[in-house]
Amino acid sequence: MLHSHTAPASNACYGSGPKNNCFSKDGTLLFSCNELDSSVSSYRFDEATGTLTPLGTPCSTLPQDWLDSVPPRPLPFYEQAHSGGSLCLAPNGKHLYSTNRGHDSISCFAVGTDGCLTPTPQFNVPGGGRITWTLTMASDTLLLAINQYADYDDPASTRYGDGKGDRSRVAPAPKGPGNIRVFKRDTASGELTPTGCVLEVDEPLGIVAAEHERWGA
Repeated sequence: MLHSHTAPASNACYGSGPKNNCFSKDGTLLFSCNELDSSVSSYRFDEATGTLTPLGTPCSTLPQDWLDSVPPRPLPFYEQAHSGGSLCLAPNGKHLYSTNRGHDSISCFAVGTDGCLTPTPQFNVPGGGRITWTLTMASDTLLLAINQYADYDDPASTRYGDGKGDRSRVAPAPKGPGNIRVFKRDTASGELTPTGCVLEVDEPLGIVAAEHERWGA
């Protein structure tokens, strides 16, 4: 079982709750998306012994000013204002991306040669819907993001953590309740730019790129 090392002091309100993990292409690094405190961690993996060594300090996936504006509530984690969703590593191994449910965004991190993570200058980009959940790379330059609820512009739509999830208010007909957004990725900076391509899908939770095994280094 993976136990994340200490979360950032500014965002250590709960146990970290490691949820989704991914390995680097060579299998020497493991990255963790920590659901409960909205952070990401990196580890060195020793294949011979099966041990993990924490690298650097876990990084918060949310802007501090936003965190300060939504203090923790004395409620179950699924009614909190935010939580980590998923993560994916760019095929060239240089950037890691993580989703934020509640903040509805994608966080961008550079992966150092030592395996440590550093927020990129862009850091956060809007996911393009409510409850940005899952990510996958369709190629080294295209990232796909899933939003469980798509009606981002309707203030009556379901908001993560409000405890008032009314499925009938997620999106008015004929708009689908979820979407897949396509982002262009800059391979040097890791910056993400919306392409304008949006696919409406009914409350999606996961996505897999069929060309995964054909990625180049």
